[in-house]
Amino acid sequence: MTGAQRSALLVLVAVAGSRTAGAASLSELLDEAARNNPDIAAGLRAWRAAAQVPSQVSTMPDPQITVQHLAVGSPRPFAGYSNSEFGYIGFGISQDIPYPGKLSLKAEAAQRDVSVTREKFEAAKRSVFQQEKAS
Repeated sequence: MTGAQRSALLVLVAVAGSRTAGAASLSELLDEAARNNPDIAAGLRAWRAAAQVPSQVSTMPDPQITVQHLAVGSPRPFAGYSNSEFGYIGFGISQDIPYPGKLSLKAEAAQRDVSVTREKFEAAKRSVFQQEKAS
């Protein structure tokens, strides 16, 4: 059963129930559809998820910590440093630095995706409301 079929079924049940139990106003039916329609709920969740992306893409990448060790002459870990000049332990930290302005452009593109997702949510809501009003 598709989302449109489910919402139509909800409308029919709501209309039938309202006619038997008393007249329900159009605003009550629209509120019920907004709460229970799966298309509207999915659109709202997608919009909320997309709203989190701009702050994520505009942050610097995580730094990386490395530990290296080279032991010469013995297969045991951390052995062989005293008998060879080639044995060593190395520590390092690295950070990727993006080109200036790249992070802000990523955030701007993600913000535009948020507005597109919001418009899709609003369109789904209007569609369901129009179906409600027509029935």
